[in-house]
Amino acid sequence: MVTFHPAYLLRNPNDKAKVWEDMKKVRDLLSELSGKDLKI
Repeated sequence: MVTFHPAYLLRNPNDKAKVWEDMKKVRDLLSELSGKDLKI
């Protein structure tokens, strides 16, 4: 998944929510593929 670079987020903290949504999508996909309930 493509998302924002950490340095970008330091300069633009309002976009952190977008990255958090991306990370939750990755977590959900990994959880589905592994058959395990993953927690962040």
